[in-house]
Amino acid sequence: MAAGAVADLEAHLASCEGCRAFAEEMMIVEHRLARLRTIEPRADFTQAVMQRISSLPVPAMRPRLRIWWLGVYDALAWVVVALLAATGFLRWKTIVAEGGVLFGKLALSGGALYRIADHFHLTTLALFGGLIEGAVLLALLYAGRHYLAGVRTAALSGAHTS
Repeated sequence: MAAGAVADLEAHLASCEGCRAFAEEMMIVEHRLARLRTIEPRADFTQAVMQRISSLPVPAMRPRLRIWWLGVYDALAWVVVALLAATGFLRWKTIVAEGGVLFGKLALSGGALYRIADHFHLTTLALFGGLIEGAVLLALLYAGRHYLAGVRTAALSGAHTS
């Protein structure tokens, strides 16, 4: 390490008890590892292992798990959601409105996450993760709101033309 980086590290360790304790634990591990002797495998190690592997029975082939039904299940679930929204049983406006409550809870949990990350000096990483999660949630809410509004409008216009 550069002399300036060493000085910065030593200054941080002098002021941060958690990092100092961690550094001391790592020094103990490093000293224990330095005392270990090197272990060399015998000359025929690879040949002996390969011979034992070749003497093992060949496992029977299991039939492949067919997961096509997951696609069918997913499509049926979306059809049910669309039908519930079109008939008014699924009140998407209420769901979107309750998103505000969700954002409030996310803000509280985000604050707790920030405090924990700050303690472990991972603030930037935690903020970046929170931004990604928030962006994904907003995209899902936006897409759901527009999709469900279109389903409801299509259902209503179909009911008036009949």
